[in-house]
Amino acid sequence: RRLSATDDCLIVRWVNQVHETDGYDPLSMPAASLALPTIDQGDPCFERLLEIPILLLRFRFAILQTFNALLGKRILPYVDLSLHAQGGSLASRISSLRDRIFFDVKASFIASALSHTRSLHTDLPLVVLDRRSPRSVLLQMSAQLALVPPSRLKGHEMAFRVQFTGEGAEGDNGPYRECISAACCDLESGATGLLLPCPNAASGGSAPFQHTYIIRHSAASPSDMEIFALMGRLLGVAMRTKLPLELHLSPLLWMRLVGQKPSSSHLGMFDAHAHRALSDI
Repeated sequence: RRLSATDDCLIVRWVNQVHETDGYDPLSMPAASLALPTIDQGDPCFERLLEIPILLLRFRFAILQTFNALLGKRILPYVDLSLHAQGGSLASRISSLRDRIFFDVKASFIASALSHTRSLHTDLPLVVLDRRSPRSVLLQMSAQLALVPPSRLKGHEMAFRVQFTGEGAEGDNGPYRECISAACCDLESGATGLLLPCPNAASGGSAPFQHTYIIRHSAASPSDMEIFALMGRLLGVAMRTKLPLELHLSPLLWMRLVGQKPSSSHLGMFDAHAHRALSDI
């Protein structure tokens, strides 16, 4: 049997799941130890792997291991992935193979990049916030962080210090986490008008991702651009300080952020009604 690109992607997804549940390193795991998934394990799509002879499956996994090992150690550190949109570039070719790259390889590469670009500044910027102000925490943050060079926000544990006026919070981590959380709440509250509940939120029923938000398509004013810039800084800060953002963004938005091209089938992720209507035409 000749294995397809779909089979490769399923093998990688299965190995990623084994790594997450059992802690095996996909690069050092002996190919001979790879077992077939059972019907009751995870995604039903893995049933396709049951049709592949186990020896062929393990042989293909060994090939994927070799590819990932070479990619992670000898190629990725020297590639400018910002060029992924340029057809024919090495970055573009790697991006097209993203589904065949183990999650652990991606995570290790990102961790290494963040470590090598971390800030050496010990005097973190100070953000002073006043919850009694008519301006939201988000807008106060935006105004102050806009004056801080991005290179100053590359701290490992915290990107900046936070002081809430009139509040006796102790330590730095508490106010910092509260500040990030409040900014995310402001974004989803509709106060800025930048994020809107996706159409599926009003559909009810079995429509997927009803709790997620999309960006208002007309958001293009200077003030909107300032909030966009702050969102970008928050995403970068979250990655560096390992502090998850309480933002419930549509999967379609994440696809665009990582350079994936959505198709008409992805419309149902945020507007199931429109997807059904177009499918019936």
